[in-house]
Amino acid sequence: MTFDEFAEKAFHAYDIRIAAADLTEDFALRLYQAQARYFKNVLHSSKIVLCRDTRKSGAYLLETAVNFFCKAGFKVDVNVLPVSTCQFYFSCMKRPDSCGIMFTASHNPAHYAGLKIVGPMCLPIAADIGPEGGLNAIKKALLDDNLPEESAGGSVCVFNDADLYIESCMTRAGIGEGFLSGIRVCADFLCGSAGSEIARALKKAGVELTVRNIVPNGDFPAGSPNPVIKANIQKTIDFMSERPGAFDFGLFFDGDGDRIDICTGSTEEISPSLIMLFIVRALGLSGEHPYIGIDAKASPYIAWELKKAGFEPVLIPNGHSKIKDLFLRAGVQAAVEESAHYYIRSLLSPQNMPRPVESTLFICLLFLSEWKKNNDDFLRLLDLQHNTYRKREWSHSYASDADRSDTLAESEAFFCQQGYEAVKTLFTGEPLGAVLLEKKWDGGNWCRVAQRSSESEQGLARWMVSSSDKDELEFVAENIEKIALKRAK
Repeated sequence: MTFDEFAEKAFHAYDIRIAAADLTEDFALRLYQAQARYFKNVLHSSKIVLCRDTRKSGAYLLETAVNFFCKAGFKVDVNVLPVSTCQFYFSCMKRPDSCGIMFTASHNPAHYAGLKIVGPMCLPIAADIGPEGGLNAIKKALLDDNLPEESAGGSVCVFNDADLYIESCMTRAGIGEGFLSGIRVCADFLCGSAGSEIARALKKAGVELTVRNIVPNGDFPAGSPNPVIKANIQKTIDFMSERPGAFDFGLFFDGDGDRIDICTGSTEEISPSLIMLFIVRALGLSGEHPYIGIDAKASPYIAWELKKAGFEPVLIPNGHSKIKDLFLRAGVQAAVEESAHYYIRSLLSPQNMPRPVESTLFICLLFLSEWKKNNDDFLRLLDLQHNTYRKREWSHSYASDADRSDTLAESEAFFCQQGYEAVKTLFTGEPLGAVLLEKKWDGGNWCRVAQRSSESEQGLARWMVSSSDKDELEFVAENIEKIALKRAK
């Protein structure tokens, strides 16, 4: 594979992700050289934070990165233990002058490797996001033959921020030792890297905790580390179902711990946007009508309830870097994706420089705290969810971008013929990066279809449907499948 072919396969909209077997030492070192140029010449930083999750490729990539960046003259701060991406963001904010690389492929299967990149103060770096084009500038540098050589002045410092991260999350959530006593939780970590920090914090808060798949294992023997796919968590769902009344909630985390899916003790899925709606008042947001980002897959009642509570719901794109960019450019103060990603202002942001990050530990602590105080309000919101039928996001794979594009176009055309209206722009007027198809009819009934191309996995198209009417949902899902399967691999 040439450097051009590698760059085409590895660089995506939000991060760098590729099969670990393709990320050879030559390609890794070339990538580090390109990043070093960008960090020094564009971001004006010779300091870097390096972390990894539990996947097998992470140890090797972290080792080679420590050696390279030290030789390149960087002051390297490295956590050698597997940690969550959320803890990585915390460590970067603790070192605000440093850039950061997190070695992770998130929820992808075990054979993937990847890198998430931030600038100083956790500045999001992605394609067309960040100074001089962000990832695009790094990709361009990778293809340049005139990359930087070794430089003097490098150093390595090993750190572990786990205790500080747990303390910071508990303090911000207003939780002391034993505060959540009496709450019973079953947590499945899918052998990812978040188990230690989550389990320690919940135990300290007094939660009666049952853990499953807590030991980090890069082979992911429990299944692909994506809790949104029901098959991956079915054994834990069955475990909870076999013990009726034993748990108040189930928590499910992905491979790098930046997703948290929550279900009731009776294993009913709770929409992530409903979780955000329930905790939003406790976030302490500023302004008369703070912007709260919700994605195209959220049910309409979420926006209605946010407005009633004095917030301004706004439509956001999918993808962590794009959403974080809206925090910085457009004043979004909190956001949620139905893929179970939550976005908040950093625990360590100064008042005059808010920085968006993710912290599943903070989200689960705040949710459990609010539930303990406001159970009646939670049950009221859950009743709203009971009036909604939902088919959670699913995907089909295509051999070519043309096949995928034609499928999505055919799906959009079909539903527009059925009376659906297409929304394709954000509240800022910029492209949504997806298509929201919505239909409303007599009696307050509605149905929504969200469809998009995956930005992180090659050849995938994704759909999600929610509706107030079960028959309409089934009609929509059946017709999506008919259209999707025509060209699918």
